[in-house]
Amino acid sequence: MKERIKEIVNETISEMGFVCVEVNFVFSKNTKKLMVVIYKNDGSISMNDCADVSNVLRRRLDIDVNGFSDNYDLIVESPGANRKLKNLKEVEIFKNREIEFFVKPSLKVKENKIIGRVNEIINDKLKIESGNNIYEIYWDDITTARLYFDLKKYINRGGQ
Repeated sequence: MKERIKEIVNETISEMGFVCVEVNFVFSKNTKKLMVVIYKNDGSISMNDCADVSNVLRRRLDIDVNGFSDNYDLIVESPGANRKLKNLKEVEIFKNREIEFFVKPSLKVKENKIIGRVNEIINDKLKIESGNNIYEIYWDDITTARLYFDLKKYINRGGQ
């Protein structure tokens, strides 16, 4: 059943022009939640986008999955400004955004951190452009990758 729900979620989000970043089932003592993270290639996800996807997705799941709304809370959200990227699939989705990579000390990168954009991914090697530098780093040499949000840039451009 979970796999069927994931198929429906991915298909519906794609049909609506979004990218499905993540689908998670969260179970607690009293609730079952289906948590979905969406993204658009231009990077801007609004609350209205989340609401629209949620409404369409709920209707579709209610039709295709018997008792969905009776059994699950549906949460649709954006990736968040500093989202931790869990795998190469997510890095690929966000490669048009600045990403902050923390690398193993053995790579001898200043402060063990690179902020840049991914130019390409070949197998498990990333080519990262940071300023005038190009780094080629294997995914296994990255300890953490997350979306980079520069508050100073955001404030200077008036939150646009």
